[in-house]
Amino acid sequence: MTKTLILNYSKWRCGGDSINKIGRGDTYLRNSSGFECCLGQFAKQLGDIKNKDILCVGYPDGLDIKIPLLNIKEKIGESEGCCFTNTPLADKAAKINDSDNTTPAEKITALRKLFAKKGYKILLFLGWAVMKNTEPLQDSINDIKNRMR
Repeated sequence: MTKTLILNYSKWRCGGDSINKIGRGDTYLRNSSGFECCLGQFAKQLGDIKNKDILCVGYPDGLDIKIPLLNIKEKIGESEGCCFTNTPLADKAAKINDSDNTTPAEKITALRKLFAKKGYKILLFLGWAVMKNTEPLQDSINDIKNRMR
């Protein structure tokens, strides 16, 4: 059965400081301006996480709670350590999210493909509608950017 994750475009922080940047402030799971990278948004949907838990945390390995798909306990020999490490999926998603060289539509397409391998679909929340595919996405993104000017 496919599970669903929602990416809220109006709260999304991605793209570093490039022309493909979305949101304000530093790129964290949640920054002090209230923007969240994809992993911050997904962490709250996958685990028992509150905004304060992810504030100014860079990656899921910085949390002290297990988030399915995003972090795992470090292994020390045959036993579990005290800390978490990112899953390969989280590392790949962070690279997609933070890339300066891809457009938001390209990031969403790549994130959808990545999470689909684990049985998840990503829906994009634009504030007034949930987009199930990326065909009308670029027009919607341009509409949002134009309204923000």
